[in-house]
Amino acid sequence: MRVSYFPGCHIKNYDTNYEKSLDVVCKQLGVETEEVLNWSCCGGEAGERLDLLTRVAYPLRNLAVSEKLTKNPVLFTPCPHCYRAFSFSRHFMENGDGYAMDFPPHTDAEEIKNKSLQAIGLPYSGKTEIKNLLEIFEEHQASAKIKKFLLRDLKGLKVVAYYGCKTIRPSVYTEDLGDPEKIDLMEKYLKSAGAEPLPWRHATTCNGSYLTQSAPEEGLRMTAEILKEALHVGAEAIVVICPICFHNLDALQRDALRLVGERAEIPVFYLTELLAVAMGANIAKLDWTHTMKIDGVFKKLGLAVGKK
Repeated sequence: MRVSYFPGCHIKNYDTNYEKSLDVVCKQLGVETEEVLNWSCCGGEAGERLDLLTRVAYPLRNLAVSEKLTKNPVLFTPCPHCYRAFSFSRHFMENGDGYAMDFPPHTDAEEIKNKSLQAIGLPYSGKTEIKNLLEIFEEHQASAKIKKFLLRDLKGLKVVAYYGCKTIRPSVYTEDLGDPEKIDLMEKYLKSAGAEPLPWRHATTCNGSYLTQSAPEEGLRMTAEILKEALHVGAEAIVVICPICFHNLDALQRDALRLVGERAEIPVFYLTELLAVAMGANIAKLDWTHTMKIDGVFKKLGLAVGKK
């Protein structure tokens, strides 16, 4: 299957470890990605705090560019924030409203649609489907293929799967993936790779997101709650698919735990990193841009993080 690929600002600029491991896994699953040329920021979570015209137009431009330049029927983005932005824009252009009416009810929908199209200066048909990581994985029987291509068993590795608050919310965009409160897809993939996902309370609890920047103490305390629970249940690693979640839980981990008097630490991985390793990727050719030490996990698996 060939899809248009939108990496998003965070993944492209900071998370080469996500992108390289994602490329490995997609190839094993039979997903051919074509990066959207001349893509631009979709607004992400920041866009939700701007005026409605901006919130619609920023992601709409990328949808229109994808239609014009790649002509693929599916636009795939692994970033939950980008997925949410695209889904909102597409939904608004189709229906003239938001999934929760989270903008003033007196808004002139047709005027906003027209101004958005004028702003991007491109034709837009609305035919492109938007897919997130879990939807792509499910459509390509990821669990079965992980078992098929398994070369390095992650047996014995105790992990917690952390979806965060945006990955499958609002459910109107991801209804095919099931109840957001009962989601277990990451756990299924990790089990296929031999890991042991542990039950815990905070799989979909918000970690503070950008509050760690705008209101640091409040945001870090929210991050710390996630980390403390993962440590409490005995996890040896936290597994994520969201770049913002990765940043908060990995790069800001020491600050968050220090704030609440916790000294223990825990490594954080992207789901695709562990799957790429399990499916035989050359470890030395993957980027390991982690703040927290990950050597202990690789030692447990009998592996080593090599250098290029």
